Order: sequence, then structure tokens, then C-alpha cells
Amino acid sequence: MRKLFYKALNFTLFGNVFIALCALAQALLTYTLLGLAPSYTLCAFLFLATLCMYNCSLLFYKPFGFKTSEHKRIRWFFAHQQLNILITLTASLTLIPLFFTLTLIVQVFIFFLAIVSIAYLLPVIKVQNQSFSLRSIVGLKLFLIAAVWVLSVNLLPLLQSQTSIPKRETILLLLPQFIFFMVIALQFDVRDIHYDGVQHLKTIPTKYGLKKTLKISVFLIIVGILILFSLNYKEFGSYIFANLVSHLVLACLILKPTFKNHPSYYFFLDGMLILQYLFVMVFRVFAY
Repeated sequence: MRKLFYKALNFTLFGNVFIALCALAQALLTYTLLGLAPSYTLCAFLFLATLCMYNCSLLFYKPFGFKTSEHKRIRWFFAHQQLNILITLTASLTLIPLFFTLTLIVQVFIFFLAIVSIAYLLPVIKVQNQSFSLRSIVGLKLFLIAAVWVLSVNLLPLLQSQTSIPKRETILLLLPQFIFFMVIALQFDVRDIHYDGVQHLKTIPTKYGLKKTLKISVFLIIVGILILFSLNYKEFGSYIFANLVSHLVLACLILKPTFKNHPSYYFFLDGMLILQYLFVMVFRVFAY
């Protein structure tokens, strides 16, 4: 039984099911905050699309020496490569009928996000006979990751609902999430500083070093907290307090060196996306 549990856990964490659940939690967070009925078709689409995206990113950029990689996730993924390819293909085929059940505006946004994602992963851009991907442009990698996340899991649910939400409320809800995603993504750039350096990718850690990256992370968290307090308290009270707690927990994860030594540290970072949703649900219960 214990062996089966660890197999299921490894599959969930290392097979990118966990990060797909994070996307699902963020979509449900948007529906909860705006008091909208969830579109289960869109939720399923976001879950499967995230799974495919993260699987493809590993398959396209197969790390050198993956069999002896220091990351257990990499070793597990390619030890079960055939299974992960099968899952990715199945998920991709399932996305097709789901796509055609969505509203036209959502389909247009998904098409745009798909193009950006492909341009991020593959060297499809050509300038003066040189091919490169968006991720190789200085400073763009972090922005693109956060933008794709916030547009996918926070904006698409709003568009799919076809409900008119005032621009101010929409911006003030999306902006803190965008910053939240940026802070989390920045920590993964820190993790990949050696790999990105070998690949000549100009990320914030490779360009400015670890100390300045830490300062930038803290600054972004402070900015996110300040934006939260600009929200209408009566309408978004539970969200403000829950997100404040989320930002503080995230700050602790970043600032405490002992946490970074834990083998599951980066899963804790991703898990903040689920925890943020759970915090909102708990605060809403106590609010009533």
C-alpha cells in the first residue's frame, strides 16, 4: 500500500499533474471571487492544456544527462517517457472537442496563447537567418510565463462566463495575480540559473545574480500587497486577507534558506497556487 502511494505521488508531482491541478485551482479561484458558476468544460481544458504544455516543455528540451540529473523529477519523467508521451497525446486529442465547446472570444485568446507558447518553446522566430525562441530574449521569459498564466487561468474564466465586470475590478484582480505568478516563476529561474547559463538565456538571476534577484522578489511581493489594499474591502474582503496571507507565506518560503534545502521546495512554491484558493475558501467561510 505504501509503495502504491509513493508511485501515485511521484506520478502526480513528477508527471505534471500537480501543476495542472494548480491551474485548475486558479480558475476556480476566479469563479469564486466573481461569484460566477464554473464552466467545467473550460476547467477541464485548462487542466489538460497545462499538463500538455509542461510535458512538452520537458520533451522538447530534453536535458543533457537526464538519467543522472540531480532533479528527481527529471529522472522520473524520462524513466517513464513512453507513458508521459502517451498521456500527452491523449490529453492533446481530448483538448480538440473541448476547444469547440468554448465561446468564440475564448477560442481566439487560446489560439493567441498557443502561438505565444509555441514561440516560447521552439526557435520559430527568424531574424537575419538566425532562429530563436521568445525565451531567449533578455528579460522576456519571466514576463511571458506570468502573462500566459494570468491570461489563461484568471482572464479566460471571466471571458467564458460572458459576464460584464467593471474594468477597474478586473485589472485590480488580475494585477496581483500577475505579480504573484512572477514571484513564483522567478524562484524557478533561480533554480535553473546554471542550466540557463549553459543555454545562454539571459534571465534575471543570470544577469543580476542571486542577491539582487532576492531583492526583486521581495519588492514584487510588497507591490502585490499594496495593490491588494487598493481593492474594495466589502466586495473582496476574503480575497484581500487570503491573498495577504498567501504573499506572506510566499515571502517566508523565499527568505528562509532552510526551506530551500527541502527536496520538495519547488513543489511547495507551485502549491501556493492551490493554497491561495484554499485560503480564500476558508476566509469566506469565516466571513459568513
